[in-house]
Amino acid sequence: MARRSNRDIRRRQIADALLAEIVDVGYDRATIAAIAKRAGLTPGLIHYHFKSKQAILIELIQYLQSKLESRYKLLSSRDTDARSHLKSLVSAYLAVEPDADALVVSAWVMIAAEAAKKDEVREHFETVVQAQTQQLRQLLERLLKHERKSTLGSAAFVSGLIASINGCYLLARSSPSVIVKGFSFDWLWQTIERFVACQPEVAS
Repeated sequence: MARRSNRDIRRRQIADALLAEIVDVGYDRATIAAIAKRAGLTPGLIHYHFKSKQAILIELIQYLQSKLESRYKLLSSRDTDARSHLKSLVSAYLAVEPDADALVVSAWVMIAAEAAKKDEVREHFETVVQAQTQQLRQLLERLLKHERKSTLGSAAFVSGLIASINGCYLLARSSPSVIVKGFSFDWLWQTIERFVACQPEVAS
């Protein structure tokens, strides 16, 4: 495995600092000075790596996606069939394991809000969500084909899944008291199973 460069380490360190700052005070109130202090760096070094706070946010979007991918790879490392791979991906999205990083969910909600306001942030955010949607659809259709079921309607169904996942993120951050513990994963997985079961069989 190739060693990460000092530049990559510093950029990741800064992204981590913004992540923590967003969760504590929100994106609008996060300042370069506060990010630098949290990262143990000088503001000048922050500006050396990033031209603006928004540039750090865009880096953070990519970073969070890479964390999700790493989480999925870890969970699916022993998966042997289409159903277990899909289940691992849903689990990675919803961070249900005890060692999952709850900060990521909180930050993602605030990044989504920022994407709704700024075109440049939205462009990067949408690219990541599109990639997530495509991966989810590929695994779902792989399961359907394995079960000899039609893939008709899978694109619309996956859009609903992505919307549900992000809705769960929002409620977990804004109204945690209304979310029953374990609800999101159990409900989403049951919904997937029902969709697969209801799909018409394909003649072999």
